[in-house]
Order: sequence, then C-alpha cells, then structure tokens
Amino acid sequence: MTHKVDTARKLLADGYLLLRVDEATWSAIDAAADAAYRFFRRPMAEKGMSVLPEDCGYRPTGIEYSQDPNRPDPIESFTASMRTVRDAARLPIVAARILHEHLLEVFGVFAPLAEALTTRVADAVADSGALASFHGAFDRWSCVQVNYSRPAETVEGCIHEPHEDGHLWTFAHATAPGLEVATASGDFLAITTGAREVIVMPGEVAHLLSGGCVRPLYHRVRPDRRHGERLAVLFFADMAPALCQPWLRNDVNAGIAIGARVRSNATRFGLSGFTPE
Repeated sequence: MTHKVDTARKLLADGYLLLRVDEATWSAIDAAADAAYRFFRRPMAEKGMSVLPEDCGYRPTGIEYSQDPNRPDPIESFTASMRTVRDAARLPIVAARILHEHLLEVFGVFAPLAEALTTRVADAVADSGALASFHGAFDRWSCVQVNYSRPAETVEGCIHEPHEDGHLWTFAHATAPGLEVATASGDFLAITTGAREVIVMPGEVAHLLSGGCVRPLYHRVRPDRRHGERLAVLFFADMAPALCQPWLRNDVNAGIAIGARVRSNATRFGLSGFTPE
C-alpha cells in the first residue's frame, strides 16, 4: 500500500481504492480462480454435495440477492471461512476441498491488508484517543467468496443489481468486465480489474465507524455478453463486533450498535450469516 495518509485520502475522496498487489497475493488469487473454474464446471450433483454450514461452501443460483428476493442474482458461489475448516476437510468432492484450501490462502493474504487499511483510515478520521489494535480482528468474522456467472447466457439486465455489501470492506478481483461503481454524482463508472489488481469497496460498517467520512460504495455488475464465464474473487472483511466502536462519534452513528450490524448483515441478502459468538 501507499503511505497511510495518501491511502486514506484517496479512499475518502474517490469512495474506493484500486490496489496493485504483490506477487504472493496475486498468486493466491490466480490459483483460487483456477480452482474455482474447475469446481464450477463440475456436474451439478457434485456441486450440490459441497455445501458447508454458516452459508459456506457451495450455493446455487436463486438464493442470494442484491435488493429484492423476487429477483435473485443469477450466480453460483462458493464461500470459505476460518469457521468451517474442519467441515471442509470432510467434503466428498475433491475439487471442493481444493477450492476451499485455495480460498483460505486468499484469506491469508487479504486479512493483513484489511488490518492495515482499517488502521490507516481510522487514524485519518479519528477525533481523539488511541484506537484498538486490529491485529487478528478479521479472522472469525470475514470470509472469502467466489462468484461464478455466465454473462453470455444472462437474460437479466444485471448480474447484481445496485447495492452496497454492508461489510467494512470488500476486496474484489474479477476475471471479466461488468463491475460498475456509483460516483458521487450518481453516475456509474465501469471498472475492470487487471492482473495483480484489486478494488476495495467500503460498506455500511465503514460508513458508520467513520461517522460518515467514508461513504458506502454502491455498485452493480452488468453482463458483458462477449464472455461465456465470469469469476469474482471477493474478500468480505469484517472485524470482531466488540471492536466495532466508532472512530468518529457524531449523529451518523449515534445510538447504533455497529457490532450488531456485523452479525446481521448477511440477512439483508437472503442468507443466515455466521453463528453469533
């Protein structure tokens, strides 16, 4: 990452960050994408045997949605977290076990980036006082997800309708075009992540912790029908609810239990989320 002030200022000004990652991070992303392609091309019966607890493992189309449960996102997905390592080791499909392992490697490279970014933004907006350490804070409440779609076959106008993810941060790399982010003027800007490039998108939790200094990034994914397949590797970064104390206290977060938003966020999109601890 760049110097902490520059990183924070750019995020605050633009509403998102485009980061060029190091070779180790890119290698983990690339390997996970290869494993994901191999998994999602397997027969549906095999993929259906790869479900894990707490919304992890495989999910077919028709479950998760961006805004309206009557318009589910036309994606298949596979999610990995530190909570389901033992369950994943017992999956009967080899391709699913391999994918879960690669996604945990992605988790391992993104979690420190999330810690560093959170520290820098918190330092930039905090009104006073020492902030808690964020080291290890993302291990139990974050997850890695890979979304798989077939843009050439998508009849809807969007793969994902306009939404914000609700998390603290989303780190994302996609293998094909389609992502569009909302600008301050309300227009949508197309962003395609290239090799060794990820986009960081703030969610509602970042907005609340920063007292509104960070705005949640609304975005959508439209089908580019020149592409038969599209993968998005996503790190949904959330930290322990007990650490979700405002960096800047004002009317934006007054009376809001931000940690409770972390626990219940997944229910906004048709999922059940992690079991509370």
